[in-house]
Amino acid sequence: MLPELVLPCAATIVSVSPSRPVQLVARCMAQANDKLTLELDEAASFREGELVVLELGAPPVRALVVVSPRTSRQWDVQVRWVPRQDPREFPRVNGGVGLMYHVLDRLDPLRAAEAWLAGGAADGQEVEPDPYMNFSASGLAFDDGPTCAEHELLGLRLALPGQETVWRGVALVVRVAEIPPDQQDEVTEATHRVAVEFTDLPTPARNALAAHAERIREAAISQG
Repeated sequence: MLPELVLPCAATIVSVSPSRPVQLVARCMAQANDKLTLELDEAASFREGELVVLELGAPPVRALVVVSPRTSRQWDVQVRWVPRQDPREFPRVNGGVGLMYHVLDRLDPLRAAEAWLAGGAADGQEVEPDPYMNFSASGLAFDDGPTCAEHELLGLRLALPGQETVWRGVALVVRVAEIPPDQQDEVTEATHRVAVEFTDLPTPARNALAAHAERIREAAISQG
């Protein structure tokens, strides 16, 4: 659920569809729990039920929302996912994480995410990056090729060393940056650094990631 916002507040709308404008500027004028009313600076034609990324206020709160336009410049939106805020501090560490991912259907990512979490097949080819990555219980940062773009949704399969469980999840791509040529690894052939935030991941998976991170930190301290 969204925290209570100080209104009105600045809002940035980013479409997850490649056929839409990349970014729109708006103001959030009203909030009723997870239902918001937005006023756009410029008219935009979106259909009922489209999924967009919404960034609100400063520091920004990020959410995935479903659009319900009143007019081309006034929308109601319903929050579907907010990256999980946990009162515990999750340290980010480098270590081994087994990951397979694919980009969810860009035309209907919400339907695709629900189908994936319910056990459906991947929409496209699954990609396996180098397992040595930066991770915490809230997200991942890994090196790979140009496989995804910012604000896309990914379907994940996640596993940890020594465990048989494979968890399914969904993550939002928050950053994609090209690795400078002099820093690229000839073995992995990765060209980009990708950072994602989990939007839907089972609690046991988050707890396992936190425990895995703590084990790595303790090992590093004992060896130091």
